[in-house]
Amino acid sequence: MELAKTVKKRWVPELLENGDTVKQLIARSRYLLFKREVNWTPSQSHRAELLFGLYPDLEQAYKLSQGLSTILSTSKDRIIAFKKLAIWYNQVESAGFKSFNTI
Repeated sequence: MELAKTVKKRWVPELLENGDTVKQLIARSRYLLFKREVNWTPSQSHRAELLFGLYPDLEQAYKLSQGLSTILSTSKDRIIAFKKLAIWYNQVESAGFKSFNTI
């Protein structure tokens, strides 16, 4: 945008294959990140594929958060849940996301 301003030309954002700009892709992907992957619509699946292709760290964080959700919703035995949580925590440590450390 800055380069277009300096040469006094109209700035045209890059369009992705689904017709979104990168800014639109991020804004429109907000709700799909709150849902499980099996509940995504076909357009959300395509949008997630584009988003995760551009931002692989976001995909890793999504998978970690969904993993925690699965542990909390499916574990019935406390000891097994703690073991699964320890394995999940090791994955978080290896990923290096500091935002997950509060969990």
